[in-house]
Amino acid sequence: MQSFIILVRPTLFFLLLVTLFLGSLIGPSPVFSKQKNISRQTPFTIVLLPDTQYYNELVDGSRRHIFDIQTQWIASHVNDLNIVLTLHVGDIVEYSTEKQLKNAKESLGYLDEVVPYIVTIGNHDILWTNFPRPHRSNRPNNRKLFHKIFPPSLYKKMPSFGGIFKNEGIENSFHFFEFGETQYMIITLEHRPNDEILAWANQITAQYPDKQVIVLTHEYVETNDTLVTPYGENVWEKFVKKHSNIKFVFSGHVKGPGKLISKGNNGNSVFQIGSNYQFGENGGNGFLRLLKFYPKEQKIMVKTFSPLLNEYKTDRVNQFLIDLKNNIFSYEIFDRKTKGPQDRILKRDKNGKLSSMWSYKDGKLEGETKLFYPGESIKATIDYSNGLPIKTSTYHPNGQLNFAGSFLNGILEGDAKRFYDTGDLMHKGFYAKGQLNGLRRTFYPNGNRKEEKYFKNNHAEGPVKNYYESGNLKEDFILKTECKIEWCLGKIDGLWKEYHENGKLKSNITYVMGYEHGPAEFYSAKGFLEMERTYYRNKTNGLVKNYYSNLNIRSIQNVKSKIIKSPAILFYEEGGIKNIFYYKDNKLHGSSYNFDPQGRLIVEWNYINGKREGISKKFNASGGKATLPYSNDKLNGLAKQFDPNGKLISINRFKNDILQEVIPIK
Repeated sequence: MQSFIILVRPTLFFLLLVTLFLGSLIGPSPVFSKQKNISRQTPFTIVLLPDTQYYNELVDGSRRHIFDIQTQWIASHVNDLNIVLTLHVGDIVEYSTEKQLKNAKESLGYLDEVVPYIVTIGNHDILWTNFPRPHRSNRPNNRKLFHKIFPPSLYKKMPSFGGIFKNEGIENSFHFFEFGETQYMIITLEHRPNDEILAWANQITAQYPDKQVIVLTHEYVETNDTLVTPYGENVWEKFVKKHSNIKFVFSGHVKGPGKLISKGNNGNSVFQIGSNYQFGENGGNGFLRLLKFYPKEQKIMVKTFSPLLNEYKTDRVNQFLIDLKNNIFSYEIFDRKTKGPQDRILKRDKNGKLSSMWSYKDGKLEGETKLFYPGESIKATIDYSNGLPIKTSTYHPNGQLNFAGSFLNGILEGDAKRFYDTGDLMHKGFYAKGQLNGLRRTFYPNGNRKEEKYFKNNHAEGPVKNYYESGNLKEDFILKTECKIEWCLGKIDGLWKEYHENGKLKSNITYVMGYEHGPAEFYSAKGFLEMERTYYRNKTNGLVKNYYSNLNIRSIQNVKSKIIKSPAILFYEEGGIKNIFYYKDNKLHGSSYNFDPQGRLIVEWNYINGKREGISKKFNASGGKATLPYSNDKLNGLAKQFDPNGKLISINRFKNDILQEVIPIK
């Protein structure tokens, strides 16, 4: 049985004083999490979780079960694989929304009180993206929300906790562990850390020269086995290469795995490994990295495994050996056999409450694995036969069923369902060989349909219908699958129809393989046509027509690649031209005209680059006129008014729109 205890060493007394003096910049003294009752030469495993963002991307997290399966598998194999730590390389979620972050926290929660896990942030974890339609986005920084769902207290209660940069968030933190005969320090760095963060990391690393350091960050190693330019290079040059005790750097973010060995300033070899599978099928098909350490032989066997598909990637990119003696990567298969558990193993939390339970037969999982919430209410049960899962059920804290699925030969098969904490069905779909196939339905808590979507081998393909909570149709479109070298995506093709909640058509847009491309119409909630336009690859091209509710034309613009072409014409509701505007680079430029409902010219403005410049003219119904001098969009100079016969009747001097003087007429 594996557990963790606190070790306090006399040699750390001085470091404790130093740490207290430095305060929140450095953090508290190291407390080591150490294996109990296990030989110091026993192999142990560290799990790397690559970007999990796409498992939470779809509506209601329809791939959430993949993230769940990953962490449940880790929790189930803590004993037979001697898993001592899980590290997440960032991009935990796709969009930094409260719902997605909470879903991810729930998935990671299967590791609570079972095995320590440490995460860092990727760009998607703090940048929220809103998609009114598939290609439009808005990306404000949402770091505070991440800190709300993953607060510093999550780490501070861990016995391994070392400290947090400026006491801000867990994305820049450090921890201490002791595995085998080696004391490790884990340092997490956020996505693209700035110089201040790297200076902090340098200070922490220099303070503990006797610890072997593992750096966890998001964007560092490229797929071509080089450092990412310039961000990975920046971390290497300003931090990693300076310290002889940094042994590993683990990262994600890029479009696949990569690895390289670099020499630091002190001649030490640094093993740098990038892991990411999000661009593969189904957002990554659950592939994760297993790093099995062999302390006696000074070797680490790296394997890439999918608990979803129950299969390994065995090519040289995904399976290799780290030889710490010779400081090389090699491709031999190394596995020192160890005797697995033989009976039931129970683990309790610090309060003595049951946190997890495993059953084994001949070293393989057999029967139920159970995970518990604090207080011993059931969190998950996974039924095993001969080491392979056959059924899984997870539960909300209130005891209601959360997720239920079955497995065949260790792979998800048949109906899988997820439920709200009220017990109502959230969504259900059918799986064949771990892949979603056929119609998948999603429901609101009130039982009304939310989405209907068809899948073929995990790819969304065919008609899609989204509904309002009232049950009325919201969107109706068709997805077609487009595959590239790294991944396949379902793209809207044909008419995309959106409806108001009252059932009236809201918009009707033509798509060609994911692009707005062709005519589009937009309607009011009362069913009146409001706008017509034409798109070319997501950009407006051609005439844009806006209408009044009486269907009379409101305005006409000619737009090409988002650039307004002159002239633009506005009309009165009852007909007749109201304004004519001329543009240059989307700014008013040249003469613009304003007419009254009878068609008489009443204002002639002169614009340069969007601002009124020079002499503008105003005309009244009796035939009189005024000349208005503008500079930088403000009245500056002499404004003159004339009667219908052209006689000057007033002169006013203005400065920056403020009347300065009324000049008498002689």
